[in-house]
Amino acid sequence: MIRNTLLYHRLWYVKKRNIKRLKVYSCLFAVLIILTALLYYAQVFFIPRLLENVESRTGAFAEDVSRKTVYEEFKGQNVYEDFSFLKKDEKGEITSIQTNMVALDGLSSTIADKIRNRFLDLGNETIEVPLGILLERPALKGSLPIKVSLCGGVEARFKSQLSGTGTGRIKHTIYLQVKTTFKILIPLNERKIEVISDIPFAETVFVGNAPTDVQDKGV
Repeated sequence: MIRNTLLYHRLWYVKKRNIKRLKVYSCLFAVLIILTALLYYAQVFFIPRLLENVESRTGAFAEDVSRKTVYEEFKGQNVYEDFSFLKKDEKGEITSIQTNMVALDGLSSTIADKIRNRFLDLGNETIEVPLGILLERPALKGSLPIKVSLCGGVEARFKSQLSGTGTGRIKHTIYLQVKTTFKILIPLNERKIEVISDIPFAETVFVGNAPTDVQDKGV
């Protein structure tokens, strides 16, 4: 008789409704926990690993473009003699090298503009990051495409240095240091990175009584 009463039906309906609500809340809570765990994994493990990989590949891309631009601009030219002067003593032996940095500094801005235009002509670059590397599963196929683009201008400056290449050998290298900034668009993040590339511009090797001093100035 109790089951046929109005009160019983109301209580039964309320109980059933509460059970359904509890199931819905439980499912939502479980989904929230899973999403939180995935977000934590992405922020702590996946994103840093992805950024490290993309930065490395972006650096290689930037250096390749800068190197090709410089080499194409001065292909076949003996630029070392144009920007370096050898000082000799009364015996005719080389005592030091003078690098014409005034002329090189004027040239660096022109080269920087050419490199920047080269990047702009290429547009956005797509960096393919293998999923096997990101997830530490070498057998995993596929890759994650990441867009990178030049952000801002390009800075370039010439530097020179002496380095030993063996017994009685000294190499004088004039190199161009190119600084570029790229914007990386990755999931849940946007990052700007600075890439510095050192590109050999001109060099020569001295044998015997090699100079030990380089003077970077106008000549």
